[in-house]
Amino acid sequence: MLGRTDPQLELLDAGEVCGHLIRKGSFFSHVAELGDRLFVDGDFADLYDAKRGRYSVPPSLLARIQLLQSFEGTSDRETLERVRCDLRWKVALGLSLTDEGFDFTVLTYFRERLRRSERPRRVFERFKEIAGEAGMLTKRQVRVVDSTPILSAVQTQDTVSLIRGAVHRLLVTLEVEQPGLEQKIRATLSRRDYDEIGKPLIDWDDQEARMALVDELVLDALTALRTLEDYDLSAQARTLVELLARVAGQDVEFDEERQRHRIRRGVARDRIISTVDTEARHGRKSKRALFDGFKAHVAAEPETELITEVQVAPANVPEMAVVPAIVPELGQDQPEVTVVGDAAYGSGPARETFAQAGVRVIAKAPPDSKQFRRLSQERLPHRLGQRNGHLSGWEHRHASQAPGGRYPLPVPRGHLCPVPAPRELHLIAAWSNSERRPTRAPPGRSPSFSADR
Repeated sequence: MLGRTDPQLELLDAGEVCGHLIRKGSFFSHVAELGDRLFVDGDFADLYDAKRGRYSVPPSLLARIQLLQSFEGTSDRETLERVRCDLRWKVALGLSLTDEGFDFTVLTYFRERLRRSERPRRVFERFKEIAGEAGMLTKRQVRVVDSTPILSAVQTQDTVSLIRGAVHRLLVTLEVEQPGLEQKIRATLSRRDYDEIGKPLIDWDDQEARMALVDELVLDALTALRTLEDYDLSAQARTLVELLARVAGQDVEFDEERQRHRIRRGVARDRIISTVDTEARHGRKSKRALFDGFKAHVAAEPETELITEVQVAPANVPEMAVVPAIVPELGQDQPEVTVVGDAAYGSGPARETFAQAGVRVIAKAPPDSKQFRRLSQERLPHRLGQRNGHLSGWEHRHASQAPGGRYPLPVPRGHLCPVPAPRELHLIAAWSNSERRPTRAPPGRSPSFSADR
């Protein structure tokens, strides 16, 4: 049942006894001043049973605790320790000095209730509304935008596991909803191991065996899809049929020469990586920082450090596609907002989008790697003539990265390129693998030494 906060102050109320110790203008003092204006227990009445159960910890108190927890970045255990022992927290929450708190697992249950409710973002939306009324969020503000990876909690699956998992989930659902149809589909499948755990028992070192397995799985998937075309299915079954169609076609192609399916080269765009979490995707934060899962896109006030908006999207969704959601001021007339971000928000199309919305953007322009390669190739003969056949490491790296692969540099036998210490010296001509090793200048000696050394 819904528990409610007692409006009667206690004798040792933290705000009355120690309120003068909290710095004015701090986040804790703001939360204390807002008090019941921030949250009331009635806002969470739909989360609890109206007639059965014990009285809960007042949800308005739990909501304020979540705000302080997000601000401090503490775990649930640390949060309850601070509720019990930290004077700043007791003043902000309106508790007594002798309040012992409660078990930290209550926060977990409260978050789960919010997640399953019709308004899971009510705490964030209410705090944002109050912050706007208090003048902490205005139109003439700066919004710092960024994204951070959220790693998927499921295993990234290969093509074999994806197809087998999709077929298994479809059969289990049909077994409950339409047993006769499930038995009919099983009779048309060539494999009988879709209910078994683990990979199929084949010689995985044999390439022909692996290719035959992929072809067999794809044919089974296509057979099941053709069988289900004329049947009326539930919404859940239709979703699983669409999943099976996606995973059976995203990684394979038909080999005309051998007349069978095979795994194609490359990664499909918007590839499903798991049949358990079908929204997770491959993503990257940089050229080498790859991950699987999602991205959290955040907009914040740099002065107050308040998060004004947050959205979660699959990892392959570009940052600019989520900007209208995390900076809703873009859709207003004369928003007078300055967006600050990294190079992901500084490309040409991104700046054009911001300019059309009348928003100023401060972001580093990303490097144009194609332009670097083109200029390097055009200037290569001139550079070689100026430096007697030597190139810097930077010039060599870009000159050798032609779109069609490495192209031969017009340099006789390997020359060592003198570059300022302590950077490595790069070989820029074709040597054997045993000889192609970067060389460093000896300690205390000039890096400008003979190429014949």
